[in-house]
Amino acid sequence: MVKNLTRHGNSFAMVIDRAILELIGAKPETPFEIITDGNALVLTPVRAVEAERAFNESVQRGRGHISEAVKKQAEKTQAEKKWHDDDAKIAVSRSGAEAANPPEFD
Repeated sequence: MVKNLTRHGNSFAMVIDRAILELIGAKPETPFEIITDGNALVLTPVRAVEAERAFNESVQRGRGHISEAVKKQAEKTQAEKKWHDDDAKIAVSRSGAEAANPPEFD
């Protein structure tokens, strides 16, 4: 789509079609962030920028919860491994004692 600027007082304006505003979820009162690289303009509804920031913060909080869950699971697994290792040592020491002093049968 090609659009032309129109004079608006001492400035220039560009009319954005309602269909485009609806497509990006913007309303006439929605503020826009404008960025440029010197060759092009990018208009982003500020609401989208805030939503993206909120999303990123939510992801960070989620990563913290996941990290805690992984840490707890690792500690649980480590404790279970130690319990099994201790149990195996007891079994080995019992079998060693039984081999040294086998039971007598009649």
